[in-house]
Amino acid sequence: FQIFLMDFVDAGEEPLLSEVGFMWTITLGSVPVVLGALASPLVFAKISAAAGCVLGNLVTALGIVVCYFISSIEPPTKATLIWFMTLLYCFLPFAVLSQLSTGPMLDRLAPAHRRGFVQGINMSVMMATNAIAPWIFGIEADQVGIAATLLTTVFVSLLAAVANTPLIFVPALGAKSSPPDGSNHTPSESTLICDNDSDCDSVYTSGSQQ
Repeated sequence: FQIFLMDFVDAGEEPLLSEVGFMWTITLGSVPVVLGALASPLVFAKISAAAGCVLGNLVTALGIVVCYFISSIEPPTKATLIWFMTLLYCFLPFAVLSQLSTGPMLDRLAPAHRRGFVQGINMSVMMATNAIAPWIFGIEADQVGIAATLLTTVFVSLLAAVANTPLIFVPALGAKSSPPDGSNHTPSESTLICDNDSDCDSVYTSGSQQ
């Protein structure tokens, strides 16, 4: 938006994207966010929340690179603006997918009587991050430029994907496993049972009890 709006304003030219248009892009950005939220339960049920988190972060990193490449084409035109907005909205649901994956994973691992507490911590961390990260990235953009700042966000997304990859192989976080509420569990299931604090150290793997 610096390229399509502010650079033109600073040069005293008519921008490709007006201030009203910019506000509309933010408003319409809620549409892919809602689509991502609606799709996330289906994705988690199919490939697991952990795999959805990894997928979301990888596609988000790719989306940042692609959108930056489109916006850096000189000179900026209405065609590049349309491509930028279209691709941005296509990649946004994947960012939502990665953000919404932590809740379902925590529900499967937390003791049933402590889920509210655990989810409260989860939401507090997310809200604190959302409050601080834009400020930090804004300062970085002022100091080293937009390109370097976007490269940082790509690195963060890739780091998140790598950090969450081992969770794909945790039996309790599998797509077909049930939440740890004490139901639908047998000693032969590959899942973690956490009905009580004392149970959280017990992992039942298929065939291990036979």
